[in-house]
Amino acid sequence: MRGTKKRGGKFSHLLSAFSHKLAGTLFQISVDAKTNEIPAIQDIFKKMNLENKITTMDALLTQREIAKTSM
Repeated sequence: MRGTKKRGGKFSHLLSAFSHKLAGTLFQISVDAKTNEIPAIQDIFKKMNLENKITTMDALLTQREIAKTSM
């Protein structure tokens, strides 16, 4: 997605859930310019069944509340 822009010239900020087993993106949502990925990850979690799954995230998402949600 490097170099993608919205109409009007602003770059897109996307958050994706990627499956290494399937080698593809499972879910992808746009992150609002006035926030970050922390609230957006909750929307992705609601769409996924994470029971008995291993999840990895970048350092920004290593928060206690996010860890509790992903269990």
